[in-house]
Amino acid sequence: MRRGRRTIVVVCLVLVSSTIAMVNHASQEASAYITRGPVRIESNAEFTPANGVVGGTGTPTDPYIIEGWEIDVRDAGASGVLIVQTTAHFVVRSCYVIGTYSAVSPGIMLVEVENGWIENNVVLDTWAGVGLYRSHGISAIDNMAQGNRHGIKLDHSYGIIVGSNNVSSNGWGIGVLFSYDNHILGNDIYDNGVGMEILYDGSEGNIIAHNNFIQNYDQAVDGTLLNNWDDGYPSGGNFWSDYVGVDNCSGPDQDICPDPDGIGDVPYVVDIGIEDRYPLMHLNGSRDVQPPIPEGQVNSPRTMGNITINQMRSRDGEGGIYTVEWLETLRSRFDDIQALRPQPEPLETDEIQKLEISRTQNKFQCLNVHSAKRN
Repeated sequence: MRRGRRTIVVVCLVLVSSTIAMVNHASQEASAYITRGPVRIESNAEFTPANGVVGGTGTPTDPYIIEGWEIDVRDAGASGVLIVQTTAHFVVRSCYVIGTYSAVSPGIMLVEVENGWIENNVVLDTWAGVGLYRSHGISAIDNMAQGNRHGIKLDHSYGIIVGSNNVSSNGWGIGVLFSYDNHILGNDIYDNGVGMEILYDGSEGNIIAHNNFIQNYDQAVDGTLLNNWDDGYPSGGNFWSDYVGVDNCSGPDQDICPDPDGIGDVPYVVDIGIEDRYPLMHLNGSRDVQPPIPEGQVNSPRTMGNITINQMRSRDGEGGIYTVEWLETLRSRFDDIQALRPQPEPLETDEIQKLEISRTQNKFQCLNVHSAKRN
């Protein structure tokens, strides 16, 4: 199913958050990372300082810590972080990995691993941003997977939590293959070829809820009929940028009217025979994960702040100039403008601001900011 051609205000919001925020953000923060070669750990005994461990003893209350590394695997032909056949508790956090889209080199890869926590990392242009194979008991939280062939990929894995991640501009956003009883919750999934796909026998019992699916070429694919695309009522399902329903009613059957509840009155069709019964009418949440980025790279934070996008013009594929304008409102779900240079001044409630942004592949630069009273 091809989606993402309809233009609505909320779509523009996230398109711009994935655009104007992707500016060079790092010259003053690059020192937060330390450059090193790929991390490779193939047993509990290999959690050592030589392999990138900076603390911890591997227990539930004191996990091994792998943190703060900048790892460039564009010429290495290897994973940025590879952990294989371990049971010790560990955390991989606040690392930056960049690779080559065409090479089979994952950014962070766990194989036959349990008791891991992957948090607040940035992975760009790899074969798979975060890959989990035959693993369980893993949490992947607050990571940015951008410009990869696969953003986050679960293969033959179970008991995984994938939450609050920024998954954008990948070939496939989140993939679930031969994997069951996983929770995909609260992620921003936008501008991917396929937002999320679930394939093959055994991929069942997965819960997909409270995610923002924004203008992916195909929002989602599920070939199994055995997963839950909402969290019931009143918790709700996911936000879909191409949902065209209205919110006039409430209740598990959406038959208490008029009584809007922030949930669409009719289900969203995910795939043939598969529905999100309680699609969200508004973007879910306002998360802001902004790990520092090495100089010369780009960042894509999640908040746009006190803004409802009014219009977007001149979007030009892989290159060109973007012109964007927004109107500040009091009803926004967002908190503040992040990582924008030059920084716009606070807007009056009737004021418009336009930004010109150049794009070369996945690098963006804010060229100019204009303010004017709204007609």
